[in-house]
Amino acid sequence: YVSAGLARHYARVFPGAPTILHSPVAPVAPHECRPAEGRKIVLYVGKCSEGKGYGDFVGATSFLDEALYRVVQIGPRPAFGTRWIEHVGPLAPEDVEAWRCQASVCVVPSRQADALPRTALEAMAHGVPTVGTEVGGIPEALGSFGWLAPAGNCGALADAMRSALAHPWDEAQRQKVREATQERFGPEAVAAAHERVYEEV
Repeated sequence: YVSAGLARHYARVFPGAPTILHSPVAPVAPHECRPAEGRKIVLYVGKCSEGKGYGDFVGATSFLDEALYRVVQIGPRPAFGTRWIEHVGPLAPEDVEAWRCQASVCVVPSRQADALPRTALEAMAHGVPTVGTEVGGIPEALGSFGWLAPAGNCGALADAMRSALAHPWDEAQRQKVREATQERFGPEAVAAAHERVYEEV
């Protein structure tokens, strides 16, 4: 399994002690990320599906003050639009990175048991404050740094976003998050975990 959360999800089907081998995420240079000036950017990266919790994201962000926050969705455009969300469509990886680096918070509101969402891992690798839901591997990706809300609860998700936005990380905190993410999910850590499994086998 790529996360303990996914292993717990399938525990009834596949009992026994699971082996966890996380997916790796590349390190990011600290100077590459600076939150945008002016309105703070609240970022959602991914498809607009029920499983990914996009409807919950729409509901939660409707509580935010448009004068203070800029809500942006990157990925396939949704079937319905909202006046307060900017849909910028699918972008090249480098353009997604540019948006992520400007974000004040990234949101991963999944309802399904996401194995280990890359959008959460990449946000943490950038040292960007991240809000997620208590499903699958999202709690693992965020560790002790992010904000969690119950899946499917727009009010709790909005509260978590407001808390993250009200407590911005300084550069020292962002660097601490980058380092902690690499310790757990960096290429070297993941390679070492695979080598331990091969040795046991």
